[in-house]
Amino acid sequence: MMTTEDWFLEKSETPSPMAAKGHVVITKVARNSPAAALALEPGDALVSVNDTPAVKADIQAILLNKKHVTYVFHRQGAGKSLQVKTAALPMGIRTEPSSDDIVARYKTQPLDQFEDAMILWERGDHNHLRTTCDGSGVTKLFKKFTYATKGKDLVTFVRAVCDVEAGDQEAFDTILTFRKEMGHGTSGSVGRLADFYAARYKWQAGKEDACRNILIPLMHEGGWDSPRMTAFAKEVGIKKAGNHARLGKPYNYRLDKMALEVVAGGEGTANVTKWAKALPPDKVMPVCLMLTFRGNGPYNMGLTAFRTVYPFIKDRIERFVVITSVAGRGNDPKGWYEAEDAAIAEDLPLVVLADPSALFADEKVSAAPEYIALSHENLVAWDDSLHDDYAYWEMVADLGTD
Repeated sequence: MMTTEDWFLEKSETPSPMAAKGHVVITKVARNSPAAALALEPGDALVSVNDTPAVKADIQAILLNKKHVTYVFHRQGAGKSLQVKTAALPMGIRTEPSSDDIVARYKTQPLDQFEDAMILWERGDHNHLRTTCDGSGVTKLFKKFTYATKGKDLVTFVRAVCDVEAGDQEAFDTILTFRKEMGHGTSGSVGRLADFYAARYKWQAGKEDACRNILIPLMHEGGWDSPRMTAFAKEVGIKKAGNHARLGKPYNYRLDKMALEVVAGGEGTANVTKWAKALPPDKVMPVCLMLTFRGNGPYNMGLTAFRTVYPFIKDRIERFVVITSVAGRGNDPKGWYEAEDAAIAEDLPLVVLADPSALFADEKVSAAPEYIALSHENLVAWDDSLHDDYAYWEMVADLGTD
């Protein structure tokens, strides 16, 4: 792997009492990453990337299209600005916009673009969350929620969430009505949030079994990614299922004794277990389990991250393998495969394998894409997301330096 001497072409640090507008807040720093080498910490800020305010910057696109990338950070505790020029280096951080920037963004986007609103909710920043619903032009700015809600739009739902958090128990009625009209079951972040409050309502009413009956499938379908939902699940006695219990164990993909068809990144057939057992001790082979899908948006996101980070960790990765039960793309949107096509055109070590029976090959797969990484002797060395460069740096850190 490249050393820190190779990572940073130029560095300079100057006093700065506060971060400039348009920054994003660093929430996580990957171990042994470039950001860690710069001693950046959660709470520091990424201010800009190639002179574009960080809150507006498409960092992955910049990394893929520019030979050199200049980052400006703000060290919160030291009150300093740090400028770093790199050779298109992904830094290994996760960030979130400031609350004010999230509210400002909703002046130009509808509330049904909900992920930033969920950041406010996770922070417990219900005042800013309510502000996203305010203003004289609210009916023009915010689209009605796309599900069959019979006139109950998303703005009404979000206001009710804020009212509940302010102590108005009657606002639960609005949330429960919205959930009923939307249809039961988790459906993206909005559906999960509606389920969460339905579970809370049942719990407060003393209906503990009914609460858990809502919460268990909610957590299975993404709730464990939410700190607030996780805290409530633990409070009511729900433990995380062993969906990610593969670490350190051989990966028994039941069809590996049969050769899988190569549908992208090569020709013929391939055997994943044979490849894994041939790995040297210092390398891993990431495996993306799509199974019931050929591709989707998160799949494209994960392979985009792979494209940005691979040049800097290529001595630790043998190849990237995708396993799916769907051989053809059919009528899938072209955007789902932009990163796959680009990686193959760039001659990166990516291969997509398909077998119609793969749907039944791993009963522990609950989402697509789901990632593992295999080490030599076919052992699972990583069992977590690989949707951004932060995750790749973390995976490499787990491998150690031996």
